[in-house]
Amino acid sequence: WYLDREERLLYLAVASGTEPPASVYVPVVKTLFHLHGSQQLPVRNVRLSGLVFRHAAPTYMDNYTVPSGGDYSVHRGGAIHFNGTLNCMIDHSLFEALGGNGIWLTDFNRGAHIA
Repeated sequence: WYLDREERLLYLAVASGTEPPASVYVPVVKTLFHLHGSQQLPVRNVRLSGLVFRHAAPTYMDNYTVPSGGDYSVHRGGAIHFNGTLNCMIDHSLFEALGGNGIWLTDFNRGAHIA
């Protein structure tokens, strides 16, 4: 594919003998939902339930950290990001076609429930 920003046209090449897709998704947002509080003033009692999270922008070229000096690295972010929360929940939700981590919890989070 090629995006001509000046002409505002997207060119898409498809294999010979196939139809182009009915829809094309171009994700531009890496984090779809961010709860941000602190230990002193946490975000409290938020429930995300029965939702579909999809098509977040890719993070594979973003900075990664090696959290424990081991043999893996991780991007410190996700489609859903909790930071400074108390008794927050994600349940009965679907995560698909994300460009990186689904759920990321950082710093202070107490009573988080993910099911």
